[in-house]
Amino acid sequence: MLAARLRVGVDIRPEAMGVTWDDVGEAMRTLAAYVRSAGLWFSVADAVPVDEAVIRRIREGVTAAYQAWDPEA
Repeated sequence: MLAARLRVGVDIRPEAMGVTWDDVGEAMRTLAAYVRSAGLWFSVADAVPVDEAVIRRIREGVTAAYQAWDPEA
């Protein structure tokens, strides 16, 4: 899925959206609790526990695919 986003030119790096990787990590860690508290349907947010290793793997994958953020690019 990451390769498809890259091919169509969707930049999913947090920096491209004006947020930090810390923001992304916090959102990922708290998503399951939010989904439950809001009474939302069961989703991947419920099925996949998010820990620092998951966040690190996602960051590594995004950085490898998109390269480091360059605000001048």
